[in-house]
Amino acid sequence: MTLLRSTRRVFACAVLLPALLAAMPPARAADGDPDPTFDGDGRAWYVWPDTFVQVETTAVAVLRDGSVVTAGWADRGNDNRDFALVKFRSDGSLDTGFGDAGTRVIAFDLESGGDDRALGVFELADGKLLVAGSAGVGVSPYVWPATARLRADGQLDTSYGTGGKAWLSTRPWTGSNTMLSAVTRAADGDLVFGGLCSSCGQGGLPDLLAVRVTPTGQADTSFGVNGWRSFGRVGPDQSWMVERVEAVAVDRQNRVLLAGHEETYTDPDERQRALVLRLDASGAPDATFGDAGLFLLDTLGSWSARALAVDPANDSIVLALNTTNMPAVAPATMMIRVRSTGVLDTTFGDGGANAFSWAEGNAVNALSIGNDRRINATGRVDPTGAAESYFFAARLLPDGTFDATFHGNGVRQLGMPIGTNTHASAFALALPGGRQVLAGSLYDTVGPRYATGVARLQSDWIFADGFE
Repeated sequence: MTLLRSTRRVFACAVLLPALLAAMPPARAADGDPDPTFDGDGRAWYVWPDTFVQVETTAVAVLRDGSVVTAGWADRGNDNRDFALVKFRSDGSLDTGFGDAGTRVIAFDLESGGDDRALGVFELADGKLLVAGSAGVGVSPYVWPATARLRADGQLDTSYGTGGKAWLSTRPWTGSNTMLSAVTRAADGDLVFGGLCSSCGQGGLPDLLAVRVTPTGQADTSFGVNGWRSFGRVGPDQSWMVERVEAVAVDRQNRVLLAGHEETYTDPDERQRALVLRLDASGAPDATFGDAGLFLLDTLGSWSARALAVDPANDSIVLALNTTNMPAVAPATMMIRVRSTGVLDTTFGDGGANAFSWAEGNAVNALSIGNDRRINATGRVDPTGAAESYFFAARLLPDGTFDATFHGNGVRQLGMPIGTNTHASAFALALPGGRQVLAGSLYDTVGPRYATGVARLQSDWIFADGFE
């Protein structure tokens, strides 16, 4: 009788267990782990042909169908660089129906063998892609803001600009030299570029530069002087300062934010001080922000604001500051929040900052703030004892502390092994559905060879099967 009852219990369990399992929700995957539905281990890459002597990946866009497009530039040698894009399907496989079997290289060549570099890629409402960057020329100003529009299949949209490409060819200053380092897309569809400009009305040294371009690739004449705006300051010794933009954003009020650094021209140590300049919609410095539009953080050492993101809740600004020009110091990052009024938020982190250096050093290159106000970051980390570098991802809570629900401590290090000794650095970050998608450059020193790498991480809102 006892044996019979046990058998019945086992039989009942065998019958009920599948029903119970079916009724249970799927187990949630670990937050911050690589997403196994993306190429099996959350990582995918494309190795470029050795006809390119260098390739850098600077931007990423996750399209509405979940596919991923990266943008950057590829060097054929002798500084002959062209826009370079790669497209991966939502499962991480190369989309061979895009461009030339998954990649697209675009040459502006405003001069033969020009230096053309993509800085951003954006999906438009009709599914086309807008790629933004700079096109090189051999004389002043040396680069022009440039855009290309692609159809969904990666081919140039010939109804845009000249054969699918457009560029600015006028500026308010003569004899000026420009360099573009960042771009973003505003809510009205305009593209806003940031960089530096020498001899642009603020003395001969490099100054902060913003250029605003309409969705058709033309200068937005309502901004600055025919779409251009430079900003420079005189230092304590009455000489002009050196300033440079590293990141750009546009807030909900259509105000332009330029982040980067300044340094005193006469400083032999080239010590840099992080800054943010806010311009109003017309391109004038916003007098309601900081010191006549400028927030400047002068701390010990040398730091530059490499990335910024605007908090969607209150227009405060989160900055990632990286060490610069300090060879005796392990590379480190300082995260700070600047209130919408242009003053340091001392309630953020520890007295206004979260300063950290993981393993043998790290750098943050991109930031994004989700609708939940959590701060997502990506960049590069040097693992202890390894002669290579990994993708670095982190997530912080709105108060500036690390989010312990993300990989247990708020930080994720992810190797991207295309070879024996791979140096990987993520330069771009997208946040579809709260899930981090990282993109950057991979370099195998043994090859040598270059690759474009993408990693997709799980979030605490994504189940293991990929459904939300």
